[in-house]
This record gives sequence, C-alpha cells and structure tokens, in this order.
Amino acid sequence: MNGFRKKILTLLVFVAAFFMVRYGMDLYHEHTTVAKIEQLMENIKKEGVQKHADAPVSEAMHKEAVEQTSVKLKSEPDKRKRLETAAGNFFGFFLVNTRERAEFCREQGVDIAMFVSAFERGHTTELANARSALSNSSVSEDKLYAMLKPQLRKVIEQDMRDIASANKISLREACELISKEGTKLATEMHISKVQPDVYRVLAGSP
Repeated sequence: MNGFRKKILTLLVFVAAFFMVRYGMDLYHEHTTVAKIEQLMENIKKEGVQKHADAPVSEAMHKEAVEQTSVKLKSEPDKRKRLETAAGNFFGFFLVNTRERAEFCREQGVDIAMFVSAFERGHTTELANARSALSNSSVSEDKLYAMLKPQLRKVIEQDMRDIASANKISLREACELISKEGTKLATEMHISKVQPDVYRVLAGSP
C-alpha cells in the first residue's frame, strides 16, 4: 500500500457513526434521539482523544468506537439482540460512506461514484443480512438517514478534515484522492477489516 493511501485509510475507516443508527432504531423520537447521539459522540470524542492523544481526532474516535462496539457485542448474551446491534452498527458505517461522504465530496466539486459503487458491491451480503436483521423495524433507511444526517455530516467533516491535514491538501483534493483510489480503498475498508466483531455477528458466527 502506498504512503498516501495508508494515510487516508487510517482515517477513512472511522466508525463512530455506527452507534448513531442503533440509537435511531431503538429511539425513533427525533429530538430525544438527536440529543442522545450528540452526547454519545462527545463522550466517544473525549475518551478517544484522552486514550490516543497523538492521533488525529477522527482516528482516536475510530479506535474508541471500535473498542466500545466490540465490548457491547461480546457482552450481549441474547443472540437476536446481538445481531440487531451489529446490523445497526453496520448501517452507520454504510450510510456515512455511501451517502454522506458522497454528498460532502459533491459539494467540493468531486464525484466519488467509483468509490461508492465499489463499497456497495463489496458489502452486498452484509447489507442484505443487516436489512434482514432489522426488517421488523418501523424506521426506513431513508427516514433514519434524514434524521441522523446532521450527526453523520459532523463525522464526515471531521474525517475529511483529518485526511486533508494528514496529506497537507485541500478538502477538494482529499475527495479527489478518494475518487482516484476508490476501488482499492473500498476493498481495504471492508467491514471484516474495519470491525471484525460486527462482521462475524452479521455473518452468523458466535
């Protein structure tokens, strides 16, 4: 892996957004949910930065979110609840990369469709499993995305700023890097590599 792609990946796998969707599924009351998510994100940021003071903010949050997700999954004795938690976490990862990141880069004048397509293709099975696990939810993906959009945008803005800073480039150039390396990045960002515990649960492993 070349140097700049490694720098991008260090940040691009940011998974703090995982938690947002699970909260949204459980508490579909917009004001309550948004407030809880705001507090959750602040806690992840605070704890992540304290534990990983030398890392960029998004990387520190990523590490903290991965740790908290793993602990939650491993401590949940109910198989169904564990699967629903993994599915909700996966949707956060999926939505922030296929929708919010693409919209952010469009605003910078860059089309990252190649990255999005590769990301979607690489997660076909996981997406189907997540949708099946949450099929009884009264909240559609579109409604959930609309409700959580302000928080997803904060995740992406922090992530993209850190990518730009790490490579000493503009936000537009950061998007251009993602566009140029889209297929390779999407492959290296597979959920099995980013959050193995979520992947294992979605795949039906204990």
